[in-house]
Amino acid sequence: MLTVASVPHRTTPRSTTLLWQWPLTPDEYKALVDCKYQTAPTGWALIDSSGTVKAWHWLDLGDPRWGDLDGALRAFLPDTKHRQWRIRCGWTVTSDDGELLNVFLSQAKSARSARAPETGSDDASL
Repeated sequence: MLTVASVPHRTTPRSTTLLWQWPLTPDEYKALVDCKYQTAPTGWALIDSSGTVKAWHWLDLGDPRWGDLDGALRAFLPDTKHRQWRIRCGWTVTSDDGELLNVFLSQAKSARSARAPETGSDDASL
């Protein structure tokens, strides 16, 4: 008889990093808004097969995760099998000059608004 205790514990692989994707924390949202108002916000956008911007992170030439396209792809999708599967499903990482950052922030704000129950007060953090 097979019981739960007899099955080796398997950690669920992470298909996407928990940072820089919506729902964003207030600190992540603020960091991205700050980046948006730089003179030239450049970064990486993770886009799914339907064209939705799923994650965004600024270009950081000193960081191997965010300094080039391949590093950003690995940072957004750290699990190799899930990364390969997402690529086969049409997900891409592309460089961005700020346009996709605006789209991502709008999506993040909309997602938060859709989740938040009506409380009668506006959340100024988003």
